[in-house]
Amino acid sequence: FHFDTSQLYRSLDKINPDDICVISWKWHGTSSIIGNVLKTRKLSLVEKVARFFGAKIQETEYCYVAASRKVIKSEGSPHEGYYGGDLWNDVMQRDFKGRLKQGEMIYGEIVGQLENGKWIQKDYDYGCPANTNKVYIYRITQTSPDGHVVELSYPQMKARALEIGHEVVPEIYYGSLRGLVPMQVAEDVNEWRDRVLKFLKDSYVYDQDSKFCKNVVPEEGICLRVEGSEIKVYKLKSDRFYGYETSLLDKGEVDMESEEAVDNSETSDTNNK
Repeated sequence: FHFDTSQLYRSLDKINPDDICVISWKWHGTSSIIGNVLKTRKLSLVEKVARFFGAKIQETEYCYVAASRKVIKSEGSPHEGYYGGDLWNDVMQRDFKGRLKQGEMIYGEIVGQLENGKWIQKDYDYGCPANTNKVYIYRITQTSPDGHVVELSYPQMKARALEIGHEVVPEIYYGSLRGLVPMQVAEDVNEWRDRVLKFLKDSYVYDQDSKFCKNVVPEEGICLRVEGSEIKVYKLKSDRFYGYETSLLDKGEVDMESEEAVDNSETSDTNNK
């Protein structure tokens, strides 16, 4: 699963002037994880007997798997949730089956509507025609057969996304943080960090309408990804967006990702009992 993203204003001490970073728009959809992963084969009786007598049997194979933010889906066993159907396996079959390398894992955001017209996130259309959806990639990893995970850099991720016919979440800036907000002479690094936060809020997270949606909805915010062998990602959301989410909850409207998490929690509790 993708790691949880920390709030930027709580993590300012983690960023530094020479960090190479990507700033991208944070889109309001539902998380999708698609992978071509190694699994243990179900052996036939003949294979089990042969293995018992020392024969070399292939015990693993690659297969495609889909997941939401917190739930692994089983291909061929549709998950009928609150919205009906199985969006994640549908997206896997439509967009990724047969296109991924062995060990490759794609992390993205699905936006728009289901085929039945229900919103993935209410009114956040992101330009998708009615009853359609689209995936935007924000992370790709490659795992070797022995379990070693390699994180693709941002330029590598963009190139690979293009190869498989997808876009990445729209980029705002790529480069050093110093290049975005220069340090002043003799400036304390913590003062610089405060200026970075102010710059990002004033420039990109100021409670504006989303420029990507036809419907009038607040822009959710941005993500700041710091490059490295293990990437770090921080989010900065608008106050207006928080208010929008709260108003929907007050009306009893639950988004697809939250509903999926609740369904999984209930199922897990039942299984544990």
